[in-house]
Amino acid sequence: MDQQQQPNGMMQMNGEQQNTPTIPQNRTISLSLVIHRLVEQSYNSLLGLTEGLPKANDLERKKAIVDYLDSTREKFLRLMVLIKWSEHVPTLTKANNIIDILNLEDSYLREAADLLINTQFSLVNARAPIYDVPTAIDVLTTGTYQRMPTNIKRVIPPPPLKPNQIESALERLNDIIKYKLFISEVPKEFQPITVSDGKAHIVVDDEYEAYLTIDGGSEKSNWVILSLNLFVYSKRNLNGEGPIKVAYDNKMKYVLDRVQNRITSSAQPLFELHNIVHYLCISSQMDILASQVENLKKTILKNNIRCVFGKDQSITVFYWLPEDFNLVGVTQHTLGNLMPNKHTNFKIYIDEHQKIKISHYPPITHPKNENYFKIASLNLETILLQAIELNAYDKVYLLNSLLLDNRITASNTTSPSTLSPTINRNINNGGKPNLLSTKQSNNPLSRSFHLNDIKLIMSSRFSDENQNDSNGNNDHLPTVLRVMLYGSKFLDITVNFQNGKFSLIKSSNYIEFTSHLEQRLNRDPNEIESIVNVFKLKSLLTCFEEASLFLGLECFNKIPLQMNSSSNSESNQLANELFSESNFICVSISLPKENNPYYLVISIKATCFTPSFHLLFCKMIPKSAIMTLDSIIKLESDQLNKLLKECPIGSISSSNNTNSNGNGPFQSYISTLLEKIVEASNQKINLLSIQSFLKKENINYYQPSQDIENNNNNNNKNNNDNNNNKNNGITTTTSIIFLFNEQQIQKISPFLSNHISHQTPITISFKNGFYTLSFTQQRPFEYKKYGSGIGNANISSYEENDSNENYTYRKGNWIFKYQQTSDWFNSFCNDLMAISKITNISSQLLKQMETLEIYKQLITHLTIKPMSIEFICFVGSNQTRTNVTMFVERKTGEIKLSFQPYSNPLLVYLEKDINQSPTNDITNSLRAIINSNDISAYINSLISPLELTFYLPLEILVIPRSICQIRLLYKNLYGIDIKLISHEYCAISDSFYSLNSSKQVRLTSINQLHSFMEQRVSLQALDNPTGHRTSWLLPIKQFQKTISRIFIYLNSLNTLKFAQNLMKPNFQPLVPSNPSSQKFSNDYFIASFSIRDYTSFDIDVTNKNVENSVPSNEELALFCQYFKKKVQQLNYRSQTIGSCIQMLTLPPKILWEFIRVLLEITGPKFDGYTIEISLNTSSIHSKNKESFIHIADENQVYFILRYLNSSRTDIIPPDQFTDIPIIYNYNEKSIRYWNKLDPNVTSSTTLPKKSLPIVEEIKQKFVEEVAKLIPEALIASSGKSSPISIFFKSFLPKIKPIFSNPTASTLLLLQQQQQQPPQPQIENNNFASASSSIR
Repeated sequence: MDQQQQPNGMMQMNGEQQNTPTIPQNRTISLSLVIHRLVEQSYNSLLGLTEGLPKANDLERKKAIVDYLDSTREKFLRLMVLIKWSEHVPTLTKANNIIDILNLEDSYLREAADLLINTQFSLVNARAPIYDVPTAIDVLTTGTYQRMPTNIKRVIPPPPLKPNQIESALERLNDIIKYKLFISEVPKEFQPITVSDGKAHIVVDDEYEAYLTIDGGSEKSNWVILSLNLFVYSKRNLNGEGPIKVAYDNKMKYVLDRVQNRITSSAQPLFELHNIVHYLCISSQMDILASQVENLKKTILKNNIRCVFGKDQSITVFYWLPEDFNLVGVTQHTLGNLMPNKHTNFKIYIDEHQKIKISHYPPITHPKNENYFKIASLNLETILLQAIELNAYDKVYLLNSLLLDNRITASNTTSPSTLSPTINRNINNGGKPNLLSTKQSNNPLSRSFHLNDIKLIMSSRFSDENQNDSNGNNDHLPTVLRVMLYGSKFLDITVNFQNGKFSLIKSSNYIEFTSHLEQRLNRDPNEIESIVNVFKLKSLLTCFEEASLFLGLECFNKIPLQMNSSSNSESNQLANELFSESNFICVSISLPKENNPYYLVISIKATCFTPSFHLLFCKMIPKSAIMTLDSIIKLESDQLNKLLKECPIGSISSSNNTNSNGNGPFQSYISTLLEKIVEASNQKINLLSIQSFLKKENINYYQPSQDIENNNNNNNKNNNDNNNNKNNGITTTTSIIFLFNEQQIQKISPFLSNHISHQTPITISFKNGFYTLSFTQQRPFEYKKYGSGIGNANISSYEENDSNENYTYRKGNWIFKYQQTSDWFNSFCNDLMAISKITNISSQLLKQMETLEIYKQLITHLTIKPMSIEFICFVGSNQTRTNVTMFVERKTGEIKLSFQPYSNPLLVYLEKDINQSPTNDITNSLRAIINSNDISAYINSLISPLELTFYLPLEILVIPRSICQIRLLYKNLYGIDIKLISHEYCAISDSFYSLNSSKQVRLTSINQLHSFMEQRVSLQALDNPTGHRTSWLLPIKQFQKTISRIFIYLNSLNTLKFAQNLMKPNFQPLVPSNPSSQKFSNDYFIASFSIRDYTSFDIDVTNKNVENSVPSNEELALFCQYFKKKVQQLNYRSQTIGSCIQMLTLPPKILWEFIRVLLEITGPKFDGYTIEISLNTSSIHSKNKESFIHIADENQVYFILRYLNSSRTDIIPPDQFTDIPIIYNYNEKSIRYWNKLDPNVTSSTTLPKKSLPIVEEIKQKFVEEVAKLIPEALIASSGKSSPISIFFKSFLPKIKPIFSNPTASTLLLLQQQQQQPPQPQIENNNFASASSSIR
């Protein structure tokens, strides 16, 4: 029944829309269900009883059986009663329905009664109101209301004044106020009074402002105070929220009344107003300052300040109190032991003119602003900071004056004058300190490192540019005296705001002595000069230390050195002088192959800051870290003095400034100086080491005079353009001359006597990290470049300009350079040996070319260099042109060969033949190089082809047999021997019949090779030494074409042999095999394999039983065409043939299923993917290397479904396909996952226990999910589709997650998803279209 409530609250019952009462359904259950559940319950109890009885004893078993029978009997008795009672169920059902209908009608009646009661209450508010009809008639007819009371006129205000009346009244009032002010006396503290809008504005700076008017219309009227505002709050809170706002805001009305009464009765009301309010402001300001004393105790200065209140309302603030000062008897109102005339303080008091003043002890004044201390801010902390800042400036300026006075006194040597170390702020432009620029000493050493850059960094309050900002700027910065040190370093001297002591702020870390120097400076400020000198000394040492680190050298302040009493006393005395003070550093100089340490000691003279350099030769004490001093050398020369004079003077601390000479900044100058000092030290050390080595090797040597040495340097400079011997070092380059004797020359090389003798002087020197050896050849060899022959017209002189070589040669003069880290003597001997051997080989080569005319035609563009020989071997065409290089390996002394652009297989035998000869004879090797030139190029094109061939290049192995014989192996089964006869002919033969064939390598004879050579190559066989006709004489021009055909023939033999081995286990041969075709059969099919023209692979399969139509001959023909196409792609040919043979072992019906699948997947793409049965795999296990395996005993087929995301199937990128390996049981019509990673999976039906990679786990899971759908899909298709076809279609939705390379989290998400894969669609494939696509 639907109930609708109207707007007036009434309810209507719509009988037409009344619904039929709903009768509850029968609340019964099926009797069969009760019986089924009872039987199932009894059965389950019985099963549980059978499992538990064997564990109990006899008595318990009997009791359990009796209990089970009793309970079961009771249940079935109840069931029997229920069955008999069920006959009365229809009657009971009818009674229940009647009761339900009655209950429903009762609820309807109760609801109707409730609605009637609610309607009664809602009708009370439904009555209409009593409308004011008379008033509405008057308003609508007359437009007015006539019944308003007459007394309302009494409360109506008068009309407002007009604007012109107001303006006139204000002008009159302003004139009266101005006249009254004119005739009255005005206090001088008032600012100019302004009158406007009938009010007089009175302002007293920093105290108060007031607005006054008069109470009448004449000049005799009294003054009336309109408003009064006191300026007694701190300027740090300009909104007036300071202490005065809290203390006096509630009493301002009382103050205004009192002031108004006083000025009304006074003869001079304005003076009375000022006196009262001024006294009030002064008292309030002092109260505010007194209230801020507690805030000072919360600042960082709380431990060094004390505030004392005087009886005259004064406030005395003591600051910079010593931390150890005993404050006995000091309170807020008593001084105790504080003395205002001794301790630093400032006092705030009211003078006799009722003004607040500030005094300071000791007396200090601002250099630019006399009214520096102003009480206007009303902030005690600000006043304290201003006092500290000014006092700190005064103390720092004192140090600046001391430094200036000392500098001027030191520089003014002609008229010395003693300047007082007191403060004089009026010197040099009104007290502004200038940078000092003094005269330098005439001594170049003291002038070089003189530094006097001093700068005073002040706050903006003390500068000329910001005089007016002293009160507006709230930042209080300390004054800093900056003294520039060496190398972009500086020393800042300032005053600590807390305790008033001097603080030293460094740009470098000198903590170990800074605190001591600060104590000295605070005890006596006159020590500033000596303290600055200490920092300058340390900064200069730091510059040298940083330069040494930049150069990669270790630096020490102390070394474990023990003075040796037996050594030179002068060295010990000099070392004691160096190490007596701490103004030195030691730089370690490490040299390769030197066990004894060397140290460069850099010491600074404290008087003139000039460095001195000493070289220490030390020796290590065995089994100890302590060293003994061997000798000490001071490094000094004219060049050193010149470098010290060129030190940049002025602002050398700036990294961007350069001096007039163009030198770099100071640190760069120090680095350059130290680099040259270290270079000179290395040179000195290495020359001493060379002398020691020559003496040890019994080699005669001597040191040339200075004139001879300069001549040698000039000759080296003229002979080598790349070696600049500009004399810009520290010391003059020194050298040593040594001579080899006859035995030493023969030991190096028997051919070296043509270059040097026992009278040839060899000069050695060390410079810039290189050993330089030079000598003049006794009989200069003419190194030349030859053109296309040995004719004189094409000969040109050779000049060695290769910058990669360590030698230079010109007109018999040799110069060798070796790095410091190398073994210069052995390297020099190896180079001499190489030069002599190359000279010997060059002579032989030139003699051979002059003797044999054929060599002039075959060898062109000969270049003879000191360390190598290069020539071009040109036998046939430009394609076989070879660049040959002969050189000597310097470490072993052996002659090596290099061939470009093709390597020569005979390289090892060629080098062996030359090196084993006592005279390095190259006759045989040169002949072999010419004969093998073209063949080497052809063999390289064979193993490294530019195009795809019918055989794989990796299947060919090149083995040199001798200096004139090469063997080519194909898959270690067949071999071809190549024997070099001349540069025009060679002999090839079957390696199986070679007399020199190794017994370890079991080669196979090439079947019907002689027939192939006669028919395909048109070459007649020759008798080999064993009597077999397996050798052929071949022109080298036909070598490439012939050998390529032979390997194509070997590839066809190997392919058929491979197919034959695969067919033997399951097939029987029908006819004897031949090199080009084979035919086999099994229980179902007859298969024949053949290779047409040794390149094209053919396969033909027919049914053995003619009556068998599954598969049909047409389907078998399509199957053959499919595999023929796959084999011709040359990729994994062996696996493809193996997969084809494995398919032929399948029963005909199963093979028909695979053929249908092949036809089906050859069509268009499926959801953007191409599907195929993979015929190749790259498994690492040999047992699973095949991609298609049939195990007949298990009725299982192991194969791989490949899903491709690329349109190409011949060359597939790795990220564009995925393989799904599966196992198909064609007896059970089931599919499961095939784990290719397990080598034993094909021998057992159980899955591997070891864990799989994440992607393989996903594949296995998806395969299991899809395999569960195959039985239902087979039933739905009525047997028209195969399980394989159903699987690959149903697996398509699973491909995208696999292509995305999922992680472990993705796998977990996929496991949680419960998606139902779409049902596979069974389609009738178009057999004709699939067939055409295969064709």
